[in-house]
Amino acid sequence: MRTRTRTALGIDIGSSRISAALIEKTDQSVKILAAATRTLSGDDAKPRAQRPAKVLSQVLRKLGRHARARGVRAAVATPAASMIMRLMDLPKQMPTNIGEFVEGELKQYVAMSGRQMTSDFCGIGSGSGSRKRLLAVATDSGEVVETLKICRAAGVSVESVEPAALAYARAVLAGERDLRRDHAMLAMLTRDTLILCVFCNGILDFVRIRDVPAGANTSESVRTWLAEELNAVLRYSRTDASNTGLRWQARLVIQDAAFSRDELADLPGLEPSVRALTVVDCHDPIRTFDAMEEVAASSLTAVGAALKLLEVEGDDLRIDLTPSEVIQARSSSRRGLIAANVAAAALVAIFLLVQLLSGTTERMNRRIERNRVEQQLCTMPAVATENQYLDAEILQATRELNGLKPARERREVEWPDVLHSIGQAAPAGLGVTHMTCSDRRNLLLKGLALSHNEAKAFTQNLDGKPVFESVQLTRVQRVDSAAGVMEYEINCVLRPLNQKGQSGQRS
Repeated sequence: MRTRTRTALGIDIGSSRISAALIEKTDQSVKILAAATRTLSGDDAKPRAQRPAKVLSQVLRKLGRHARARGVRAAVATPAASMIMRLMDLPKQMPTNIGEFVEGELKQYVAMSGRQMTSDFCGIGSGSGSRKRLLAVATDSGEVVETLKICRAAGVSVESVEPAALAYARAVLAGERDLRRDHAMLAMLTRDTLILCVFCNGILDFVRIRDVPAGANTSESVRTWLAEELNAVLRYSRTDASNTGLRWQARLVIQDAAFSRDELADLPGLEPSVRALTVVDCHDPIRTFDAMEEVAASSLTAVGAALKLLEVEGDDLRIDLTPSEVIQARSSSRRGLIAANVAAAALVAIFLLVQLLSGTTERMNRRIERNRVEQQLCTMPAVATENQYLDAEILQATRELNGLKPARERREVEWPDVLHSIGQAAPAGLGVTHMTCSDRRNLLLKGLALSHNEAKAFTQNLDGKPVFESVQLTRVQRVDSAAGVMEYEINCVLRPLNQKGQSGQRS
């Protein structure tokens, strides 16, 4: 059985670093083919649309030729600053247009007022129970378009855009299978925001986005604020009776934040329900994936973005924030490209058809001319001789048919009965070779017999048949003295139909 292999490119464009990972997925495993990261420094960190495209091109060159191969799908993860993420419970009366319902709910947020919004939603935990929930995400479409321009300038055609927190969560859940059977909190801290996600048995159960306070300019103040936010989520989760006494795994992910991983370790005053708190950087080496090699300085966010295109098992986080105008422009460009390709193919087909017809016509003309030169009139004598032979055969067949015409026109005799009677009367050592009826009354039989007695016996047998009025052996002559073969002639007078019954009674 042939193994199906698919490859995808994941890109993580942050405020201070750009990372990319090339992932290969087969029916048995997932593997990182290549990964690279480069830091934006100096002028690179100022306007995002100026130098990041050049940095991304350098990162892709490190990945090798496979990253720029045609047909490799690409996805990008971005930590958009003005993002809204919300888990929504669907009403019992399902709305007729869920898209309009979700968009109307998201537009009520003050963060989206006065901005052009791009949004998307997906079902969460549809098979886990009767509770129907949606994950809805919205952000400023201008920020997404800016990210897509960076990729396009680097020569990358992006199929999907999603939040960096969701891409990182997908990679963690795919790599650490134990988290799918436990309760875990995943917090991603960027330069401006904190995104808190709670997963119960691998299913997103709570999400919250908080802005970093303006006064949190030291590591101590940020650590205190982070502990308060994490404790608030833990207390909210404990209000559910089913979560009483749970022990949580907590992970704080640093994504281009103002403070390093070591500066934010050991958050003070965490709830006792936190079994373990791990502070990591999203660019830490990967060791958690089955059948994956360790790749240093790779972004787990970029890995998660690529895994979205590879459709890993159990992935519910299917958000695509590509603006509608970009999708429409891409579709129009694709339709124009298809039309141009069809027109070019049609022109090539017409040209080839004309060339084929011209060559065929020329070859046929040469063949006809060659036949004329080779044959000309030399075949006429043969044709005339063949016609004479056919005329002689037709004349001979006509004569034979005319010889049978009187017998065919004799309607007062049942010829089937006559032939049947001759067949019954013929002995074993005798054969009939000729049968002629020229005067519509007398039937002449000719044939060969092994002896004179067999010809005489044949004559006596015929004389006893009701179809004959009289039968007479007129000639017996030896034709082969060595073999003793005799040639005989018998003259039979046919009995008319009106006398057949009387003859039959007489016999």
